[in-house]
Amino acid sequence: MRILFGLILISAMCSCVFFNQTTHIAGTYKYEEKAGRDYGYVCQIVLREDSTFEFAEDGHMVHSKSSGRWHWIDGTVVLSSYKQHGIKAVSEDNNSKGDSVEVRVVTHDSVPLVGAVVIINDDTVHSDLSNAAILNKDGIAHFKRQEVHLITVSMIDKYVHTTRSRDASRFIITVVLSEPAYQYFDSAKWKIEKNKLFRDSNFVLKRVK
Repeated sequence: MRILFGLILISAMCSCVFFNQTTHIAGTYKYEEKAGRDYGYVCQIVLREDSTFEFAEDGHMVHSKSSGRWHWIDGTVVLSSYKQHGIKAVSEDNNSKGDSVEVRVVTHDSVPLVGAVVIINDDTVHSDLSNAAILNKDGIAHFKRQEVHLITVSMIDKYVHTTRSRDASRFIITVVLSEPAYQYFDSAKWKIEKNKLFRDSNFVLKRVK
């Protein structure tokens, strides 16, 4: 019983330390570089107490942003961005009268994804191109009638859907595209010291609030 109580107490103490550290680090950090009277470049990171973050930079022909989750470990803030692209929804319909398989791909705001490559039942294009087609102006590609177990949509990003019904002949896939100005942090490490965040000695973000 004493051992169990001790483990619970240690766990509670560790949680309190982590909570206090997170609360202490949370805030807005900014780097500003002047160009004449105005700021030519601004970079800002907002670390929230709920362990989420917002990143933005603007200037010098650079405009990007990011968002995700952060955690603190050994004097380092680690940023991990949310994944910005993926499949939002898929509709599968079995049209027994049809002699072809139809795949329609639209963005989350219902715009046809024109020009993307659709590959069925594989993730690479066969040499005879029998398993691949380019989406037309309506975001549609047709294939000969067959069982479909995998659909890959490839443009800048790649989207892969494993079908629920192999007998389906009409698919409508809704995708979310990556934003062009999105910067992806994959466990990016920023040192933190005396209310300052920095990647190196020449790029320091000071805490402003």
